[in-house]
Formats: sequence, structure tokens, C-alpha cells
Amino acid sequence: MGFKLASSHEHDPYALAVGPSNQFGDTFGYNAVCQKVVSEEGWSVVWNAQASTTYAYKDRDWLTFENERSAREKAHYARESGLAGVMAFAFHADDYLGECGGGRYPLINAMRGALFQ
Repeated sequence: MGFKLASSHEHDPYALAVGPSNQFGDTFGYNAVCQKVVSEEGWSVVWNAQASTTYAYKDRDWLTFENERSAREKAHYARESGLAGVMAFAFHADDYLGECGGGRYPLINAMRGALFQ
């Protein structure tokens, strides 16, 4: 999800937002985020241990997204909790072309690895 922050100085989770992200809108795939956040200077990427996910911010843009680490940790949690499995919301939102450096489908593969290790 992407948001436009009310202030560029307040970027923690639950910071006041005034609309969708200027650069991404409100929804986007991992493939779009990894290309933009990795290739463009000025983005700060933060690991949120409480939510087991990543968020990034630049100026007034704020994004939260899954990455390989978050996908792996959530699948590991499901396995350790004895759940039947996990669900991927949208395969096309993963890096299906392998353009971000993690091979094709890095999020799906991270979940699979954690579930079947």
C-alpha cells in the first residue's frame, strides 16, 4: 500500500496520511517497488519487526510491501503454528520476470522455502 504523508518528517507506521502515494498510488506490486526503491536515490527502507514487513519512505511518499524476508518469516510462522499453508494474493505482483535480482518469483519461492525446508 502507498500513502502520501501529511509531513515528510513523520514517517513511522500510523503517521498521518492525506491520500495515496504520489509515485505509486495506493496499490502496486513488489516488482514495481523493488525497481523504483532500489534504482532511485533517497528512499529509506525500514524493517518493522512487530509486523514482520518492510516499509520505505521518500519525501512524503510512504510504502509498505512484502519482500523476500517478510514472505519467508510469515510462511515460517504458518509452518511453526501448524497452519495448513499460506496464500499469495497476486502472482503477477511478484517479480515474475526476475528483474530485481532475486530470480523469478522471489516472494513465492521464499514462502515455498520456508514451508518445505
